[in-house]
Amino acid sequence: MLVAPRREVYYDARDMARILVGAAGEVDIATKDDLDSHFKHLAVLLTRPHARYHRLHGARAPRAGNNPFVIKLDTPRPPTGWLWELQWALLMGDDPASATALANVRAMIIIGAAPPDASITAGAVGAAWGGIDYPGVVLSGLAVPTNGPITIPDKNVCHTDEEVYAVVGGSGTVAGAGFYHFTVGVIEKPQTAEALTW
Repeated sequence: MLVAPRREVYYDARDMARILVGAAGEVDIATKDDLDSHFKHLAVLLTRPHARYHRLHGARAPRAGNNPFVIKLDTPRPPTGWLWELQWALLMGDDPASATALANVRAMIIIGAAPPDASITAGAVGAAWGGIDYPGVVLSGLAVPTNGPITIPDKNVCHTDEEVYAVVGGSGTVAGAGFYHFTVGVIEKPQTAEALTW
């Protein structure tokens, strides 16, 4: 005489239907909601953040008296929750085709909080500047125009609460150009650990 094995169906706290087949073992059967939730979680884990590439620009006239000045980008900082990985930068005067450095004009590129023009002072060549965030300087001693785009050293990142800007100074800024231009190429990524490339 054959006896059918005991079968029992019940639901645990996870809403998983378990079928007990005798005492031999048990098999989990997921509901549709469980599967949807599981695959959504997998999609989040496997989806990489997407980078956006931007070319940003800023320009301005020199200050009277050849006083040093800040050139801010038209979009000075990353959007909230994003960061920029700086790739390259370019500085020039009125003539984008000129390869000749403007006499007595020098520049630097900085990441941080851009100061007001009035707080920046520049002495003679080789002397300390006032009002400059020295730890934020990324590139220094730049001639204007730069000799084509300058590659930014690796791992220079600008976060949401920072700006990328240039400071131009020297005794030739007024005579050198009517406008000075600053352009930067950046990769914009979500400000999360998995978005970094190192």
